[in-house]
Amino acid sequence: MELPSYPSTINNRKFIADILRLYLPENGNVLETASGTGEHICYFGKEFPGLRWRPSDKSTELFWAIRARAFEQRNVSEPSLLDLSSNNFRVKEKSYEVLLNINMIHIAPWDACLGLFRLAEEVISPDGIVYLY
Repeated sequence: MELPSYPSTINNRKFIADILRLYLPENGNVLETASGTGEHICYFGKEFPGLRWRPSDKSTELFWAIRARAFEQRNVSEPSLLDLSSNNFRVKEKSYEVLLNINMIHIAPWDACLGLFRLAEEVISPDGIVYLY
């Protein structure tokens, strides 16, 4: 089966990686919300091998695509179900250096945007960052 792909991901992933390179730590944990097809997180996993990447999404529908893309990447974790509109987050690790959110806040319901920052407050280390694109 062919993996789903979005042209915008191919167009913007290098630009995003260049900016992330300025701010990401060499080691640590990154939580990506709204991972979708996993194209960004798997690309970043290759670009930043010292980081542990955790994909998440509000739906498990495309987890198969994330798993297929990350099959040989030891630093990309199993995707987690994470609905930012919920006040009941189930996050495996409670300490991340980075929360990454790409292509969600401009189209998501306001509750999900607020949830993103509630999640950040709960799981991001004191000197961590939230990166939005």
